[in-house]
Amino acid sequence: YYPAPPEIHVPVNSRVRLRFISATAHPMYRISLDNHPLEIVETDGTAVYGPTIHEMSIAPGERYSAIINTSEGKEGDAFWLRTSVALGCMFGGVPQVGLAVVRYTGNEMTTTAEPQSYAWSDLANATALCAGLDQTYTLSPRERESCRVSRASSQSHIFNS
Repeated sequence: YYPAPPEIHVPVNSRVRLRFISATAHPMYRISLDNHPLEIVETDGTAVYGPTIHEMSIAPGERYSAIINTSEGKEGDAFWLRTSVALGCMFGGVPQVGLAVVRYTGNEMTTTAEPQSYAWSDLANATALCAGLDQTYTLSPRERESCRVSRASSQSHIFNS
């Protein structure tokens, strides 16, 4: 590949939080990490009990955190982080795939070899219908927010013209 894809170094034998922020203008993207299920634990600043999935969709302006487990491998192992444009919610468009390398690190990482991993077999195709995570899965807040009702906020008003 030219230029070389970006690399993300993560410690081996750990649980690592990856934060995804969609700064796109229009399309929804789909993100996956070969050989690593994504445990969704946060959305737009709210900690959630979410699904563990092979691929997550992310729309413009959305933010998600996912936990990955790096105990299935050794120092130097590398995997493809894949992102693709969800064409099902666009008029026209060309399939596009972005790649980054997620590499396990430790005390003596010396390899820079390309990943030999493969995409999950159940990833959506480029033209699959677009659906946000909250439309497909249950995302329940981890903390219950209290809601105090004051006298002023419980009043109702009717405006007529």
